[in-house]
Amino acid sequence: AQFLVTSRESLRLRGERVFGLDPLPEAEAVALFQLRAVAAGANLSDTPETRKAIAEIVRQLDGLPLAIELAAARTRSLTPSLILDRLSQRFKLLNQGARGDSNRQMSLIGLMDWSWELLEPWEKSALSQLSVFRDGFFVEAAEEVLDLSAWSEAPWSLDVVASLLDKSLLHARDVRGRTRFGMYVSIQQYAAEKMGPGSEAVRKRHVAHYASFGCEAFVDLLDTHGGVERRRTLLLELENLLAGVKGGLSTASVEDAVGCVLGAVEIFRLHGPFSDGIALLEQVEADLHQPVGLSSHGRLTLNRALLLELSGRPADASTYYSQALAIFEEVDDRRSSAQIFVRMASLAQHRGKSIEALKYLRDALEIVREVRDRRSEGILLGNLANVFRNQGAHADALKHQEQALSIAQEVGDRRYEGVIHGNMANVHQDKGRLEHAQQHFMDAVSIAQEVGDRRGESIILGNLALLYASR
Repeated sequence: AQFLVTSRESLRLRGERVFGLDPLPEAEAVALFQLRAVAAGANLSDTPETRKAIAEIVRQLDGLPLAIELAAARTRSLTPSLILDRLSQRFKLLNQGARGDSNRQMSLIGLMDWSWELLEPWEKSALSQLSVFRDGFFVEAAEEVLDLSAWSEAPWSLDVVASLLDKSLLHARDVRGRTRFGMYVSIQQYAAEKMGPGSEAVRKRHVAHYASFGCEAFVDLLDTHGGVERRRTLLLELENLLAGVKGGLSTASVEDAVGCVLGAVEIFRLHGPFSDGIALLEQVEADLHQPVGLSSHGRLTLNRALLLELSGRPADASTYYSQALAIFEEVDDRRSSAQIFVRMASLAQHRGKSIEALKYLRDALEIVREVRDRRSEGILLGNLANVFRNQGAHADALKHQEQALSIAQEVGDRRYEGVIHGNMANVHQDKGRLEHAQQHFMDAVSIAQEVGDRRGESIILGNLALLYASR
């Protein structure tokens, strides 16, 4: 005999084969909504606005069939756009199942209550604590956030996470060989409302974990061996970092909030939009109700200047670079001061002031060699090469670029390795060595795509286009 059994978890029987049911794909979810809406007597208008609203409804309902059917039943009195506007109150909205349905099929809240009551006390606590995550989490983060010490009989936290996964209250996907867990929005909102006392402590643990992504030690690792993979992991955590900023400010964990900001800014600096990063920094400055340490203030100011420069506002960037420099000199952070000299040199060079740029770069080079910052030394040599190129000293430019490339490869700074290839291509093109230039441009584009440097990729593609045009 063969049996087909539906359940929220496996039966754990010998010979059992489990087939996980994913939420409906968007096209099928939209079709279900439309079918149930017509059955309910609704007359849906076939307009772009209506189609867009229905697609967004099924997306926000995670493609879950019961939630979609309950939402479609509302079309008797509400248009899809009005339903979408009220999804923030989904448990009030989705409560009109068909007569004769079981309690757990009559409403979304009924389904949630039924599933909740089947959980052990520590599973309830774990689910509510895990609701602090946004857009998923890795198991290391769950270990940092979960606290089940109130129950002496509670299993290991990782076993509790596995149990919630088995009960379909969490979902999981493979991300480059690692399991990333997530929670559907409806379950997340329900679980968050169940958190109760201790919610502030949970948020503090969440903020503290993600603040580590903005500490100097981690940020330095983004441009060393293995940095490309670390950046890909960081990109997955943007929503958690933004939630950490909000949570840190609300729980007075301001230094941890700053750590989350600095982690998020690393994403905006490479992937954009730069304006979102600037807006985040401005918002944090406005919402800080107590001062942060000078070093944190200096790093916030420096990153604001960097984003302003990247977004084409050199005058504003120069103002904030000067402010950041004053702070770092006050705390005797010579390494950070050298980084600012590099940026000031770049701004001076764009204004055509090569002598001023050279002074900044030589002062910075002296500092980084003194503090043995090998990666920054490579960046400085690359910047010196740009000054020599602008002065027409192409041999000196290539010599410094080759040194910079060697250091970038030595320390594993893959992103800057791509930058140097692009700069070397420019020098070769100046000298008419177009084959060499083309190869360096192609290497630069490949690296920019690998690390996700969208701005760098666009610059190289533009330069490559000019090379093809010249040929």
